[in-house]
Amino acid sequence: MIGTDEPGTRSWWASSGIAVGVGAVLGVITFLLQGVLPDGWSVLANSGAVWLTVALVLGMVLPGLTTVTALLSGAAVEIALVLGYYGAAPLAGYASSPRSVLLWCLVGVVGGPVFTLAGALWRQRRWPWLAGGLFGGIWVGEGIHVLGLTEQSGYGPTGWVQIVVGVVVALALGRSTWDRLLALASTAGGAVAMMAAEKLIELAFLSV
Repeated sequence: MIGTDEPGTRSWWASSGIAVGVGAVLGVITFLLQGVLPDGWSVLANSGAVWLTVALVLGMVLPGLTTVTALLSGAAVEIALVLGYYGAAPLAGYASSPRSVLLWCLVGVVGGPVFTLAGALWRQRRWPWLAGGLFGGIWVGEGIHVLGLTEQSGYGPTGWVQIVVGVVVALALGRSTWDRLLALASTAGGAVAMMAAEKLIELAFLSV
């Protein structure tokens, strides 16, 4: 699916190694940010949209990815994010549930490869609307979800910011008017999928 015309095509172990390093560091950082950001904004440090954005950006900036190495790198960066996040928790006196770690790793293995592949395609100027639609979908979908938590948490402004960021970046990633229209349509569908995924994840955690 992805061409290999870029110079310096990376092996699977090199790209996955970079992904693991990036994910582990950012996983620790997101855990630490939860204790630093104001209450209304701390949700961004524990955000599925943010973590999937890491996978997307990895595909955009890492040269020489093939379809296989993009898929492997996407899975690797998400697993490393989870392990970095939960690995930092005991250092701050918080317990980590092995089942929660496993569940989030499974979620990452499903989502991460898709986003990194879309990012790599965008880098090679192929289907640029896909990257925009995926980004917009997860940010708008999570923003709507966060708005529903306003009464209990005061996250309201954060939800609106996520929605605006999702739409603006989805449009910005397009390379033509047609790309942008497709990105907006994909954002709408992706937002519905994101909200459905969040409900399924909530149910999975309740059964853990």
